[in-house]
Amino acid sequence: MSDLKDILNSYQPACVALQETNLKPENSFRLHGYTEFRKDHPAHRASGGVAL
Repeated sequence: MSDLKDILNSYQPACVALQETNLKPENSFRLHGYTEFRKDHPAHRASGGVAL
C-alpha cells in the first residue's frame, strides 16, 4: 500500500483504477484526496474485486 501512495503522491493522477483488490466488504480502503467506488467479490471472499 505504501508503494501505491508513493506513486499517487509523485504523479497525482485524476483517477486510479485497481483490479484484483482482494478486499472484503468489511475492509477499509481509503486514499486521501480520492473518492472510492469499488466492487468486491460477490461471495464476500478476499478474491477478485475492482476499485476506482
